[in-house]
This record gives sequence, structure tokens and C-alpha cells, in this order.
Amino acid sequence: MTTEEGNSIDRHVNTPKRVERMTDGGNGGASFAKALVFFLLLWFILGLIAFVYSLVCFGKSGSLLEKIIGFLLALFFGPFYWVYYAANSNYCR
Repeated sequence: MTTEEGNSIDRHVNTPKRVERMTDGGNGGASFAKALVFFLLLWFILGLIAFVYSLVCFGKSGSLLEKIIGFLLALFFGPFYWVYYAANSNYCR
């Protein structure tokens, strides 16, 4: 191995600090992953509760069309079901 090859290897091994901060982010990647997992878990739980509640609402007041819309919203859009539930005063009361 010549001196030139040794220097080129050393240049690639010793990366500047700003590159390390950009790739590692001071453990920012781990905190982003935790936040993403928390958000997805919360989305799943709220969606599951919305789905069960939409099934319960089939036995309560409201038209059949409102019940079907509520069920489909809970099934496909999860937590957005609660917006429909709050906005529609005739549904599931």
C-alpha cells in the first residue's frame, strides 16, 4: 500500500462532524421513530374504538344511510369517524 492509497483511505474514514450530525442527528432518528410509532399506535387505537362504536350505533337512532356512512368512515378512515360523529346531530343518539 502506497502513501497515496493510505491517505485516500484516511480521508474517507475521517468524516467531518457536520456529516455525522446530518446522518445521526444527535439521536434525532430514534426520537422520530418513537414519535412515529406513538402516532401510528394512537391512530390504530382510536380507529379500533371508532369501528366498535360504529357497530354499537347500528342499534341506536338514526337513518340506515347515516349508520352505513358511519361504519364505512370508521372502517376506512379510522379516527376521522369522530368528526362525523360530532358533526351529525342525528347520528347515534
